[in-house]
Parts: sequence; C-alpha cells; structure tokens
Amino acid sequence: MSSSISVHEIEEFTPPAKLVNLAPIVDSAHYLRLAICLLFVGLSVMAWFFLYPRVVKSNRYIGRTRKEKRSLVKEVSATALSSIFLGLGTMFLLLWSGINL
Repeated sequence: MSSSISVHEIEEFTPPAKLVNLAPIVDSAHYLRLAICLLFVGLSVMAWFFLYPRVVKSNRYIGRTRKEKRSLVKEVSATALSSIFLGLGTMFLLLWSGINL
C-alpha cells in the first residue's frame, strides 16, 4: 500500500491565505558586536583552560600551603562554556558577513 501523489493534487495545492512574517530575535545591526563579545569570552575561557593545569602544577612546586588539585568538573565546564561561546560567536560572525545559516 504505497501512497503516491498525482500531478493534479500538486497543481491544486494552494498556500494558506494568511502568512505570518517571522521577526528575528536579534537585530542584524548587533551581529558584529555580539560576535566580537562572544568570541572574546570564548577565547578567554579557552585560554584559562590551557593555563589551568600549569597553574595548578606550579603552585605545587612553589610550596604554597594550600594544595590545589586538578578538577575534572572545572575542566569539563570550561570546555563546554568555551565551545558554546565560540560556536555562537562564529554563528553571529557568519551572519554578519552575509552567510545565512
């Protein structure tokens, strides 16, 4: 039992009489500012992620009284935040440049 659409059914299709226009959530004038801010935050979190193991390791050798160990939760949350901010920043940069996603 396969349902096939005939040519007459396709020709008889009429679009709805009332179309709804969708307004964007973010105004296109703000794309560049959002891209720069989001990319800056994402790169900052990524830099912290790369420096975090070295800072913890150097604290151990300096002889500080408080022993800080690497935390998997901190590292995973840093990577998640960084990827979210870098992804959104890249999306707004592409939208600003005229590449519609």
